[in-house]
Amino acid sequence: MSEQPLVSAVILNWNGREYLADCLDSLRGLDYPRERLELLLVDNGSVDGSVAYVRAQYPDVRLIELPQNVGSC
Repeated sequence: MSEQPLVSAVILNWNGREYLADCLDSLRGLDYPRERLELLLVDNGSVDGSVAYVRAQYPDVRLIELPQNVGSC
């Protein structure tokens, strides 16, 4: 069997702390090799504790903190 490709799941967040556990746990529950799945959270200047929560509860999630809400393209 061939090796699975490296996959990055990018989650955009702005004050979505209440949804992060469901989102990240769902991605962690995928039937995909963990070492081939990168979880990346881009935070758009949240003020609801999202960043601290992800750091504490999901230390394996790569976090990019933006100073303000820049939206999405």
